[in-house]
Amino acid sequence: LPPTLMIGGTRDLLATGCRLLADRALAAGWDLTYLERPGLIHVFPLFPGIPEAERAFGISARFLAG
Repeated sequence: LPPTLMIGGTRDLLATGCRLLADRALAAGWDLTYLERPGLIHVFPLFPGIPEAERAFGISARFLAG
């Protein structure tokens, strides 16, 4: 699989599965970067005007730019 970026929050309903995927990716040698932010929900990177979303957008843009 290609290098992948996964961003989530600790209040995300999928957080447990994201952590499991990140652990399995590491074990398999898959280049997956998982960033988890405390107290945030699944779609926090889409919220306009919050600093965490702006940082997530910047991280995503740098990841995609290579």
